Amino acid sequence: MAPRKAPKRSNMEVSKAEKKPAEFFKVFNPETSSDKLMLPVAWTNEMEGKLPKKAFLRDRYGNIWQVELSTDQDKTYFHQGWPAFIKQNDLEKGDFIIFMFDGILVFDVRLLGIDSCDKRGVGGLKYKLEEVDEQEVPVDDNKGASNNVDGKANETDPAFNARNGSEDVRGGNSAKKSHHSWKTNRLVDPFGYELFKFRKVARPRDPHFVAVIKSRRTYRMIVPQEIINAYRLELPTETILRDPRGREWNTNLSIWIDGRQCYRTGWRELCLANLIEPYEPFICEFVKCEERGLYIQVHMIPDHAKE
Repeated sequence: MAPRKAPKRSNMEVSKAEKKPAEFFKVFNPETSSDKLMLPVAWTNEMEGKLPKKAFLRDRYGNIWQVELSTDQDKTYFHQGWPAFIKQNDLEKGDFIIFMFDGILVFDVRLLGIDSCDKRGVGGLKYKLEEVDEQEVPVDDNKGASNNVDGKANETDPAFNARNGSEDVRGGNSAKKSHHSWKTNRLVDPFGYELFKFRKVARPRDPHFVAVIKSRRTYRMIVPQEIINAYRLELPTETILRDPRGREWNTNLSIWIDGRQCYRTGWRELCLANLIEPYEPFICEFVKCEERGLYIQVHMIPDHAKE
């Protein structure tokens, strides 16, 4: 009897099974790599132009450094932000640096000293992505400039940036700092490093980010500029919000005078229908559809993955 043939895997199954993070290593030489670090040409060619203009270096402690990538005569470099990384990690001549690229924005970094052992580097969690407080002044394309949102007084909406501190600033010209509970002050990582790295939840296929609604008074969703840049998104002025059960709500885009882009309408109804509390994270995925263009698919995050 002829042996059975193994069932063929679909192209999607093959790609998921065989896809591995892209890795390379460099030996640190302060004479050539203090201001910028050249990435291996063979590795950058393998990426086929899929590298971002800005990326993040992350060490084993979870520290984050933002670096810019520049190109000069077909050579790619870690440029702005790189000197801070080598200084804060006390890199020395001959140290090995192993990079693992997640294919989007993050390079996980492992440091090996000249003794071939793991290098301590920073030695703990000191540099992380924090929320920077900014006073928001929204501009609605349909309603014109306004200092109020939905008839309510302005709230600040912390923007995604790299700095320490988690105070919230509210008010107008006489803004005062106020402290809030741990729940409202905790960091929300739009890239979902921990969620996706440790496979707490499945990573969506299309452009996505981890989001929260920050207030019951003004339900709205600011799309992080880093996400827009990374995926080169052109956000539609009108689109659809879809929850996991397939229910849909219309939403409109507002552009603020500082350039931030915000979807305002529809979020209240979606959050109430799905029992989403303020600062409870969920995932927004931008799905492209021939019939309706780009729409926002909302995914819930299981409770065990939120810890």
